[in-house]
Amino acid sequence: MNDKKILVLYYSQTHATEQMAQYIQQQLNADIASIELTDPYDPDYDSTIARGKRELDNKEWPELKPLNVKVDDYDIVFLGFPVWFGTYANPIASLLEQVDFNGKQVVPIATFGSGGLRSSIAHLKEVAPKAEILGSIGCRRALMDQLMTDEVDRVLVNLGLIDGKAEEPLPYSEQKAVTAADKEIFVKAVGDYPMLKARPLTCGTREVKKGTEYFFVAENSFGGQTSNVEIYVTAPKNADPYFTLVEH
Repeated sequence: MNDKKILVLYYSQTHATEQMAQYIQQQLNADIASIELTDPYDPDYDSTIARGKRELDNKEWPELKPLNVKVDDYDIVFLGFPVWFGTYANPIASLLEQVDFNGKQVVPIATFGSGGLRSSIAHLKEVAPKAEILGSIGCRRALMDQLMTDEVDRVLVNLGLIDGKAEEPLPYSEQKAVTAADKEIFVKAVGDYPMLKARPLTCGTREVKKGTEYFFVAENSFGGQTSNVEIYVTAPKNADPYFTLVEH
C-alpha cells in the first residue's frame, strides 16, 4: 500500500466527521480536502433535518463548491460523512453525481448517532458499482473521544497502511434467548437513548480484551413502525456498558 496516493475527502456538519478525517490524515500523512456547500445548512439541528428531508424526498441535492483537489489523482479515497436518514449525508449524494469513483479504492468513514454504516455502504455500491470498497470505519458521535482512535487504527492496521497488530476478536457465540443478566446489560446500554424503543430477543457474546461484547437482535418500535434491529453492546470489565452500533 505504501506506493498508493491517498486522499481523505469528507463532509462534516458538526465537526465529528472532521475530527475523524483529520486523525486519519495525520496517521497516513495523506492529502485532505473538505466538501463545502455554496449554501451551507443552518447550524440549528431542526432546520438542518427539515431541509435535509426536503432534499431527500425531492432528490434535489445541495450545490457544492468546487473541490480543491482532483479525485482522479488518487488511488485510495477515505470518504467521510455523517449518517443522515439511514445513509450518507446529502452532500455526498451531490458529490457522487459529480465525481466518478469507479475504479477507485474507497474506504467509507462515518459518524452517526446510532448506526447506518452498512446501509450507507450499500447505497454507495449502488451509485458507484465499480468502486472497490476496501473496508469501513464508523463511530458513534457520543463515543468519539472514547473509541475513535482505536477504531481508526484497527482498520488502518488491517489494511496494511500503518504498522501494528490489531486485536482479532473471536466470532460471536450463537444467538440464544436473553437472560435476566443480558437484559440488564441491554437496558443499561440502550435504555435512555431516545431513538430506540427496543426489546431484546436474542443475543450472542464474545470475550475481548476490554470485557464482553454483545450482539443483540431486538424488536424496535419507533415512529409507528416495528422492526428487528441488530444492536452491538460493549460491557467493559470495570465500567458501564454502552452500545456502539445499531443496524437495521
